[in-house]
Amino acid sequence: MKTPSSSRPAAGATEPAIPPVPEGEAESSLLFATHSPRPPTVPDGSAFLEDLHLGHIIDAVLAGRAQYDLRGSFLAPLGDEDAVAYRHEVFRDLEEPGLRRGVESFAASMRSVRSALEQAGKLHYRRQRQAWSLDAAVLYTDAVLALARTLEAGPRSRALTGFSARLADYAGSAGFAALREEGRSVREGLGRVRYLLQIKGPTVTVRAYAGEEDYNARVRDTFARFEQPEDAEHVEQRSSSVDMDHVEAQVLDMVAGLFPDEFANLDAFTATYERFIAPLLAQFDRDAQFYLAWLEHTEALARDGLPFCYPDVGRESKEVHVQDAFDLALAHGARGADPPRAIVLNPIDLDDGERIMVVAGPNQGGKTTYARAFGQLHFLGALGLTVPARRAQLFLPDAVYTHFERGESHTDTVGKLHEELLDVRATLAAATGDSVIVLNEIFTSTSLEDAVYLGSRVIERIDALGALCVCVTFVEELADASEATVSISTRADPDDPTARTFEFVRRRPDGLAHAVALARRHRLDYETLRGRLTR
Repeated sequence: MKTPSSSRPAAGATEPAIPPVPEGEAESSLLFATHSPRPPTVPDGSAFLEDLHLGHIIDAVLAGRAQYDLRGSFLAPLGDEDAVAYRHEVFRDLEEPGLRRGVESFAASMRSVRSALEQAGKLHYRRQRQAWSLDAAVLYTDAVLALARTLEAGPRSRALTGFSARLADYAGSAGFAALREEGRSVREGLGRVRYLLQIKGPTVTVRAYAGEEDYNARVRDTFARFEQPEDAEHVEQRSSSVDMDHVEAQVLDMVAGLFPDEFANLDAFTATYERFIAPLLAQFDRDAQFYLAWLEHTEALARDGLPFCYPDVGRESKEVHVQDAFDLALAHGARGADPPRAIVLNPIDLDDGERIMVVAGPNQGGKTTYARAFGQLHFLGALGLTVPARRAQLFLPDAVYTHFERGESHTDTVGKLHEELLDVRATLAAATGDSVIVLNEIFTSTSLEDAVYLGSRVIERIDALGALCVCVTFVEELADASEATVSISTRADPDDPTARTFEFVRRRPDGLAHAVALARRHRLDYETLRGRLTR
């Protein structure tokens, strides 16, 4: 009977998805405390996800984990500080190497269990399906007990402490003991089956083994000298299918006739335990991947020298203090780049009474990247994740809104301005005093006078709301639009004022941002002119 030796999927096979957990069967999970309200999910494809490159970040984090269906968990920011702390506790538990290895080992075993069950569902012959299911059940019980032993060390998080207690109850239950003992008994019984296969011409005879000499070793020794290397061109390519053919199936039926008790036990076991994965374990298996996926992604970047931290997230204060922040999507894209791309780390600071950062500076100087980092930090912090910074004190927003220039438009400037005004109006209508707003290059299609007027009204409205905002603009006058504004600009290189440092500091704008933007719009900037003159 072709059965799995390790129950692992064939190379290139698509691993099956985790079975859904019945509604209400899990009182709490690794992601949410007992009876904690589940936050709404942000619609995938929302504009702010694209603007802040959060969709790219989530894609990178979840690469290779489609079977866990975790995307929704990365699109549901939390609404209170305790929910964030609940997840931070789990991350800190997983910093302990032994516990981390135990959880990862359990996940690997469960992938093998699901793969074996999926393979069983594809097989044609009943007894072969039963053998795969039996092996999956035995592997499952081994994995459960190994996880229980791992958690005996005593995790500290509320999530893992609660789960450990429920797991101990489950592993010590009569139902689980019956599953484990019966599964092992049935497999051991089948392992003792010995039979004699006699082939004479077209006739195949199967009878009970009675101590006859085993010719297998003698046949192998006789023909060993004729073996060909595996890479020989003329070696027969065998089928990779695990399904039995009709001859093997008939032989198996005859063997079952010789050992009715053993195969009757197999029938009874698979009928009784058709579905043996407990919802508690299925939920844990999925939820653990939320943490493991993030750890795997961020640890790879940390090895490159980029910092991550547990942010201090709350709603009592709107002060924001971040040391060495960076754009996570940019950092991921820079990995493996040739030539290597250095990631510049920047501070972000808003003191008491300051809520709006006005960021100015030359084009291609990193302003948009700086603004994205601000938005990313608040969204990722609200998910209960570690964030890309060395230290971070963040506000817990009710939502993140963005307005980004969509690049060149083939419409006339009046039409583009009208569209932009409608978009900004919709953002301001939806935002609250607990929102985070990221504005990038607003009102570039109009005159400086109009851009100052419109931009000032927008800043005043955001100030009245009490929302946090970062505004990237060429309109340097917006730095004085409100008492809540802070002027941020790129640091100039004292040896080469034209060089981009991508470093941001608190300072007044130098008055050249609009001139540079205007020159670039009319293709009269330094880079464009130099390109024309050197052709």
